[in-house]
Amino acid sequence: MASQGCSDDGEPSGSAGKPIVNVIQHNDVGNVSMFVVRYFGGIKLGVGGLVRAYGATASELMANGTWQQHIEQKRMTFHFDFANESVFRNKLTELDAQLVDIDYGTQVTATVDANAEFEAWILEHSTQYSITPD
Repeated sequence: MASQGCSDDGEPSGSAGKPIVNVIQHNDVGNVSMFVVRYFGGIKLGVGGLVRAYGATASELMANGTWQQHIEQKRMTFHFDFANESVFRNKLTELDAQLVDIDYGTQVTATVDANAEFEAWILEHSTQYSITPD
């Protein structure tokens, strides 16, 4: 399991961070940061009330929040013949890699933010594409 941490940031011990971490763990997600801000409204909730409030807020965020998946990418530069460009561009689209820059000289030089799937494909076809790590 990856490292985790939480803070009660001034609330009674175990009343804020732990309920939020519990919600994250029970939703089987990883690499998540969650921040809950509470404004004091003049009513003291007590430790149990704080646990329920922070836990409920985290649950609401897990259920209704906007999530974005992060796919790690590596910036790579490729050099290849013009005849291979259409296959290269089709694979970019098919495998969700992002073309950053392209230059046409004696060969095509393309800079790409490549995900692992695209990188694996390009390595399989390395006789057609020379690779320069950035």
